[in-house]
Amino acid sequence: MGRAKWISSKVSFVVMYLQLGFSFLSCKPNNSASSYGSKIQGQKEKNEFQDFGIVADHQRQLLTLEFKFYANMSMDDRRMLLMLVNIANAFSKLPRNQVSTAKVEDVFLSQNVDKSNRGKLISLRYEFNEVLNNYPKLKQIIDGKDVQSIRTSPSVQGRISYCGIELMYFSAAAAAISQSIDFVLAMISRDEDLYNRMQSYKSELANIELKLKKYYISHYQKINKRIIGSNLTHYLHNYYSDAQVAEALFASVKS
Repeated sequence: MGRAKWISSKVSFVVMYLQLGFSFLSCKPNNSASSYGSKIQGQKEKNEFQDFGIVADHQRQLLTLEFKFYANMSMDDRRMLLMLVNIANAFSKLPRNQVSTAKVEDVFLSQNVDKSNRGKLISLRYEFNEVLNNYPKLKQIIDGKDVQSIRTSPSVQGRISYCGIELMYFSAAAAAISQSIDFVLAMISRDEDLYNRMQSYKSELANIELKLKKYYISHYQKINKRIIGSNLTHYLHNYYSDAQVAEALFASVKS
């Protein structure tokens, strides 16, 4: 009977943790910024989060949850990059008679910000750079600046995430948009100015793809392969999905 009560209590605690966790994630500031994730406390080597991160005081009817925050990529930023890739892919499938120089300018290069209608996307280049501006450490990598302190910054928002997933999100998005530019270039060859600016944008994206991919390989790929190949524990489950996504994105752009 005592064990049945203990099991019932543990199940109740897990349900409460999930409910509180979802509520917490739904209200934490995770918009438009180099953000963070949260996890219930526990020891890295052992699966002791039931006794360490969730503390129940039966006599006082008190349940204590201890969270730890870690650097992570904003979900809004992930969705935005995916949206930009979808726009680029859709544009590359347009019939030739629907591709005009004005439309290419508007979709890819426009910098005209309509403050009265900020809900409208400006252009692929503008929106991509707006998201990238949320990640100053990635910009340091792209610019070839000293990045020795990236993983040791005392601020959560000053670090790249444990799996380096943002490196591959931006690298893969840059590669996808660059591929759509190949389609466009054949359509605008008569407009020398636009053609040259699109070529310049393609080179800019190629630099982003290459620099971030190389940094991912040298600093994060071994970590992610080890996570994916390990037994799933409470500690690793916080990173497992990001490790898989990062490796899948890497596979899509590695050639």
